[in-house]
Amino acid sequence: MVRDLKRGSKISIAFEKNHKKSYTTYVETAYENQLLVYNPIKDNKLVNLPNDKDMLYMVQVYTERGILTYHNVSIKRKFHKDNYHFVLLENLGNIIHEQRREFYRLDCMVPFLVKDKNEETYQAIIKDISEGGLLFVSNLEMFPAEERECSVSFNNQRISIIIKIL
Repeated sequence: MVRDLKRGSKISIAFEKNHKKSYTTYVETAYENQLLVYNPIKDNKLVNLPNDKDMLYMVQVYTERGILTYHNVSIKRKFHKDNYHFVLLENLGNIIHEQRREFYRLDCMVPFLVKDKNEETYQAIIKDISEGGLLFVSNLEMFPAEERECSVSFNNQRISIIIKIL
């Protein structure tokens, strides 16, 4: 299954013992039992993933057919080439195929407008879309359960909707 992965596929790396802290990065090259990925970056800094022999990781790869989860993955080596930092992952044999519809999110960058309680409009950006809704960022302070009017333009048509903040 590793050889079916494509360059640029999104992956998530987490410590096997602590799945709550994960890092997102992308595939550079897939080999038979290894995966070359870009070193994750968080807050504009390279994440230092320990490559001790005892340190194991869980890797989730987002593919067209769903999410592939690999357990007990180790880091063979870390290196840099042409100003890129890479991590070579190995032991990609223990695989679980997750259902796509539970996790898939469509990454995007779509600008739209959000109205506050006083009908003032604020710029916002949709970061991703899933079956459960939109993930967006805005300077407008919002609270759970609030409803807001939003509008977005597609093909010279303006679409307005009411959203509920979760």
